[in-house]
Amino acid sequence: MIATRLAGAAALFAIVLLGASPAEAQAYVPGVTCPAGQAVTGDTPQSGIVCASLGSVFANRLINPTMEIDQVHEGSSVALVSGTPAYVVDGVKIGFVSTGHTTNATLSCQRVADAPQGYTYSLQCTVGTAASAVGSGDYIVALIPIEADNIQDALLGTAGAQTLCVQWQSKISIGSYVAGWAFQNFAQTRSYPNAVPASTAATWTANQACFTGDTSGTWVTSGNNGGAYLVLTFAAGGTFQNTGATWAAGDYFAASSQSNSLLTTAGSTFEITNVKFEMAPASSPFRRRPIQQELALCQRYYEKSYDLGVLPGTAAARTGQEFFGFWGTTNATYSFGIRFKVPKRAAAAVTVYSPTTGASGNVDNNTTADVAAAAAQIGLEGFQVGTTAAFTPAAIGGGLRVHWTADARL
Repeated sequence: MIATRLAGAAALFAIVLLGASPAEAQAYVPGVTCPAGQAVTGDTPQSGIVCASLGSVFANRLINPTMEIDQVHEGSSVALVSGTPAYVVDGVKIGFVSTGHTTNATLSCQRVADAPQGYTYSLQCTVGTAASAVGSGDYIVALIPIEADNIQDALLGTAGAQTLCVQWQSKISIGSYVAGWAFQNFAQTRSYPNAVPASTAATWTANQACFTGDTSGTWVTSGNNGGAYLVLTFAAGGTFQNTGATWAAGDYFAASSQSNSLLTTAGSTFEITNVKFEMAPASSPFRRRPIQQELALCQRYYEKSYDLGVLPGTAAARTGQEFFGFWGTTNATYSFGIRFKVPKRAAAAVTVYSPTTGASGNVDNNTTADVAAAAAQIGLEGFQVGTTAAFTPAAIGGGLRVHWTADARL
């Protein structure tokens, strides 16, 4: 980022490098020295050069923290299946269990246009059928996975574990509700559960906390596998409760003060947005990233050929389709290559769709008929799509058309 500040007749230019050390950052800002634990950062031409916590250099390790990108569902409702966590928006899964009762709860979630002032979206979950009871193994949590490389400098599992800070905003329909949160290793064998103060009903509430990272346990802190989970907790039975603000061996989402009445109240809701996880001695202000940058971060994990706003599998959605033209009408199998916009975290699960009918496992033959097809040779940079049986192209100058999705999410 380049920040410019006029001081009298002189112009001061600062370049802040993503991930740069304080010494490296300050080298580009002559005469500016920050306190220990802080680095130079540029904000806007109006605010100029400021010192901020080191976390501001690569402040938020989470993707899609404002819930604005929803490539898979585009705001449509997702019915959660008890015991099966599912992504609702890019970067955020909802985990939900309600079993063994006379009546079990149902839960649906979606992106909604409701957020604190200055923002647009949040992820909202609604309890449909209320549970007749809350069991020790029941819960509702937002699971936010973090890739191992993105917590490398936290030094988790060592004596040098760093100070970590979390923050988010939530709105809960039930008053005086005590929610919770936890930070866990990806195997969910080490947990730091905690509670947040009771919130006012249907009111956006800011939550934040800083804590020392785990000095023991097994953590994956490099590579493209999962490294950690940030967990935001809206119900948790006794199995998932433990002493607050203490590292423990086990899978814990909340402290013993956790409220659970969302599960037993039909029509109750909660919303989350503006979520942040950083390595810093203190929380730094939440800032939204530009949409182009946020989308690219999301596309490392999930990408689609459809335009934003268009659900995968939509029929007659030909904008953005991939095309392979024919020079003849030979009865044969055909294939062609497709490049990703953003290299993937790992080999993705690729699904192809006919732009004409929306049917998966198909391409269309010059918009006249579907032809069975599949993805192959899938790499981090792209893949090959080919028909799975011989066919005759509709006409010279026609071609195969295809939409696709690539899923490399944690």
